[in-house]
Amino acid sequence: MASVDYRAITSSDVEAEYRLERFLNGEIPSSPPDTDARNRARDRLVERALLSEEVEKGAPADSSDKAPAADWEEIQRKFASPEAFQAAFQALGLSKEQVLKRLQRRDAILHLIDRRLRQEAWPEPSDVETYYKKTFVPSYLKQNKGPAPALAEVGDRIREILTQQKINKLLDTWLQDLKTSHRVELHDF
Repeated sequence: MASVDYRAITSSDVEAEYRLERFLNGEIPSSPPDTDARNRARDRLVERALLSEEVEKGAPADSSDKAPAADWEEIQRKFASPEAFQAAFQALGLSKEQVLKRLQRRDAILHLIDRRLRQEAWPEPSDVETYYKKTFVPSYLKQNKGPAPALAEVGDRIREILTQQKINKLLDTWLQDLKTSHRVELHDF
């Protein structure tokens, strides 16, 4: 399916990633993925492999404040019932420890991304004001009656939205750079 610096990403890896994603979204991972879903799962695995290498190169990642048990409970709450959760978990084909290990790796990658890109992504005050006037207020007025909250009340939320948007753009650029600096081969399904 793919390789990153001569490390193979197999069809079974891609299918396990697809099932895990569905499970984490509160869905039963029963049907096999279509070609587009397989390609998206493969691409996520490639990006995770590249970012995992960056995690390993860098300083040890801070451990997450969230305990693995809290992650597990959060996943369980996404399902309509304990029975639905158990059915999805059985269909997943991974152990609880394997799921938690993948979640810990995800958290380490997210921490790396935040640590590396957040400072560069901080929006200018003028960007916050423009978003407030052109995006927030019109959207708020469509959905609510009465005046929109003042910028001072929602400025922190807007700043975080803009920061996350910029982090996503910077991450896309960083991933493209990583793909060109490593040997990445993709194979169609």
